Amino acid sequence: MKLRNPEKDFLAPYANTFNDDVDLISDLVSTSEAHNLFYASKSFLLLAEQLKTRIALLVGAIDKVGIIPLGVTTYLSWAKLSKENAVFGGVEWVLVTLVLLYFFAVRMSLVVQWLDRAALIFQTAAEQRKKGETQR
Repeated sequence: MKLRNPEKDFLAPYANTFNDDVDLISDLVSTSEAHNLFYASKSFLLLAEQLKTRIALLVGAIDKVGIIPLGVTTYLSWAKLSKENAVFGGVEWVLVTLVLLYFFAVRMSLVVQWLDRAALIFQTAAEQRKKGETQR
């Protein structure tokens, strides 16, 4: 019943991912040293930050502009060019290339999110490992 428990239906697909993450954290706690886990966490955070910087150099603040305004603007420009029977020249191909770079940057943003998630997993495992070592 989607109407009775909408939050449960919405979150159900994420339960398996969450459980897999918790299992991975448990495995990391039991098989790795805290200092190695902290290092892995910091490494993933550094990679994510470097990739964010490269994305910003390429297309600017992608999270501020968004893909919907870009799509609408691209469609309106394309419609205007089509009505005028414009021939694609160098300038138009440069604009198409920039739009493709923007979509590439969106894909790289997903990689940044994955790196942040991996860093969180390692950070959590490191904290649990450290907590377990102090309780002994």
